[in-house]
Amino acid sequence: MAESYILKGTENEYLLVVRAEDEKAIYTIIDILAASRNEQIKEVAIELEKSMNDNGRNSSKARPKNKSKTATSDNSKRRKAKDT
Repeated sequence: MAESYILKGTENEYLLVVRAEDEKAIYTIIDILAASRNEQIKEVAIELEKSMNDNGRNSSKARPKNKSKTATSDNSKRRKAKDT
């Protein structure tokens, strides 16, 4: 069963949230939106599909969009210079 609600964002935008335990429910919603005659609704469906694909169809956790290494990674630490 899916649960949905609308939030008002901090920059006066509206956020539509759909919660579901089964990803099939989300894909059903995306498919219904994609079948719309309205081009804006179809674009929303495309973006939602991309988002689901970015998160992986079998993954329940969202990945960060910036996959670059952080400044605290082991590879970015400065090494002590050897005495010459």
